[in-house]
Amino acid sequence: MKRTKNDWLVISSLFILAITTMLACKKTDNSTPPVVPKPTITSFSPDTAASGATVTITGTDLTGATAVSFGGIPAASFTVTNSTTISAVVGSGGSGDVSVTTPGGTATLSGFVLKAPEIDGYNSSDEVQHDNIIAHWAFDGTATESVHGENPVLMGGAQSYVTGRIGQAIHLDAGWLTYGPKATDAGEDNTTYGSNDTLQNGYTLSVWAQVPDTSLLTNLFQLSTPNIPNWPILGMAYRKHADNSFDIDGGLGNVDGTGPHLTYAATFMEPAFYDSLDWTHIVITYNGSDKTLHYYANGILRNVYDLTTIGGTPFPDVNASLLMIAPNYATIGTFESTASTPGDASTTIPDYMSAGLTGNIDDVRFYKTALTDDEVKALFDLGTAGR
Repeated sequence: MKRTKNDWLVISSLFILAITTMLACKKTDNSTPPVVPKPTITSFSPDTAASGATVTITGTDLTGATAVSFGGIPAASFTVTNSTTISAVVGSGGSGDVSVTTPGGTATLSGFVLKAPEIDGYNSSDEVQHDNIIAHWAFDGTATESVHGENPVLMGGAQSYVTGRIGQAIHLDAGWLTYGPKATDAGEDNTTYGSNDTLQNGYTLSVWAQVPDTSLLTNLFQLSTPNIPNWPILGMAYRKHADNSFDIDGGLGNVDGTGPHLTYAATFMEPAFYDSLDWTHIVITYNGSDKTLHYYANGILRNVYDLTTIGGTPFPDVNASLLMIAPNYATIGTFESTASTPGDASTTIPDYMSAGLTGNIDDVRFYKTALTDDEVKALFDLGTAGR
């Protein structure tokens, strides 16, 4: 077919257009795309926060962030303030790395700690009446009393450590532990009222126990002295029956050196309560103002004893402060005996008492004040949460 001049013009134009397009594409393919810098995190504040708290993350090249996480858990929300700052709200969260992802990559920085929400207004049992605690046995792999660093002066039976209510617990196999006066912040000699040797404002014993059925009255804690055979200055004992009912025996053994004035027979609860929990929390408080004993189990007030009417006569002496008679010995796991009270070779254990506890004991706390109902409940709720 013979082509006209116009045909050749069209073909030439198409050829020129194709060449131009190819050159343009080639020029585009050889161009270098812009580099997006990788972000960095230099710090974050606070480094400990609870879910719902806002954390400020500082770094570089944070613009365009698409994700923020705490301990691998996405933040509830976040706002990029500028290229160096992000405000992020902690979600369900987790301890570990803080991370920020942008088109340039992911930056991480370790050290974030997720703070557990408060329970009854506290973060841990250690915060409850912290300034009034006399002694504390955490039993986290050691029998050392943690407030004063005192070790037992006598030990009996067998001891080991098991999983406890808060950390670890001590397991006693017909065993007991006895500590000298310094473990409870008492002096070596009697001193005047109003000193550390008195409990004039009251006291609190708090014990977590995991114990088997027993037909014998078994001691959980006592403060004893060689001057009063068999009966401690103050103490806490239990008896657990096969139907999960508990008896509680607690009380005082002496006031202002004129005793012994014993409350134990008159303040014995039988049964005190029924319990099916794995661990039982038993608390006894003495109120120095109105002279009452309060018994608690698992955070609930079970009974109140007015000691001014015990036996028909006032007890304790309403005009006297309660002494921590020195020397005294804090014993966990048995009643006062030759074994548990050094220097008293004449004391024997009555047949109805147990010679040593078999079971697990954890987080024994001794305060020089009577805790309130709310504070006792807080100890139970915090301990239940492992805190």
